Amino acid sequence: MLGQHDERKQVWNQIIETHRDLVQFDKAQELLERGEARLAANALNEPCMHAANHPKFILLKARIKAHLGFHDEVLHALTRLAYTEESWDKDIIDQAQNLLHNNAGTWRASSETRWQFLKAALSVMNAERNDDTPEEAIAQLKNLEEKFAHTTQPWLQAHLIPYYLGRAWVAMGNTENAIQAFRRSLENCPKNLYAINQIYKIDPRKLTQQELELHQLVHARTAPIGELASALEWLAVKPEKSTITEIYEEQTFTWFFICRSDQINQVRLTMTFADPRGLAFNDAIAFKKGDELTWRIGEIITVEKTWQPNMKALDHKNRILKNGPVTVQAGNIVTNAFNVNISTK
Repeated sequence: MLGQHDERKQVWNQIIETHRDLVQFDKAQELLERGEARLAANALNEPCMHAANHPKFILLKARIKAHLGFHDEVLHALTRLAYTEESWDKDIIDQAQNLLHNNAGTWRASSETRWQFLKAALSVMNAERNDDTPEEAIAQLKNLEEKFAHTTQPWLQAHLIPYYLGRAWVAMGNTENAIQAFRRSLENCPKNLYAINQIYKIDPRKLTQQELELHQLVHARTAPIGELASALEWLAVKPEKSTITEIYEEQTFTWFFICRSDQINQVRLTMTFADPRGLAFNDAIAFKKGDELTWRIGEIITVEKTWQPNMKALDHKNRILKNGPVTVQAGNIVTNAFNVNISTK
């Protein structure tokens, strides 16, 4: 399970180091150790998603909230450790479990379910790391799944309950029960890439054609293309046509993102398109206000945009696109978008 995730973890470690001057991680930690929790909270901001979702960042934020007496926010922060396909290192799991234990009974009754879920999810991760058998976690997750089947107060991320139950069954060696659990997760959230990935590892033939195509598309790259705010990763862009051959030809793009967090800011992706001559035109994707309230952890979010690339280049650079590859860039990441092959005859 860990191959690609270990690679992602190395990327996260590099990112948190790169942005250390922004997140002021060391400063916040030092302030907290001096007992100045409010100053530590002010020092800790969230400049990029990978730093915000890094387990050390999450744990520090939870410790600060605990010192300030914001116990429900401790639980909310720690829950982000379960918004992943990872199995965190034992030290991370132990620290999270200690924080949960030390703050148990301090949050509101409405947070009880989140606490039960996180406790079970951490136990599953621990079992995956240590080749243990998570029987207690399976019982807890079964009870939670049954509870949410009849609740009048649904939790947006409830699809993670059968997802973690499936991971627990994998740890037990029961792949049949695991696939059934992942299927229930997909019933709750049909584009849940986390569950699709797990089924693929067990038996790709158990995926539908649409699920298999989605898996293949987003795994064509070894790492995500880029990041958006604190919630989304940009995974892929798929053109309707690999090549345009007419000056006035339209092109439709489907952009694929994955939701990694429920800490959502306003999200907007600014893109730069370039041909062999250089910059051709800019564009942007801006999500509608309120869209983020429906996003679920692990869910693939798709956006379609249609325009005439040559007309965009004419408006921006007073020229049409030069024959050859056209790339799209967001932040420091560049990927191929489509090709141009327009006859000059």
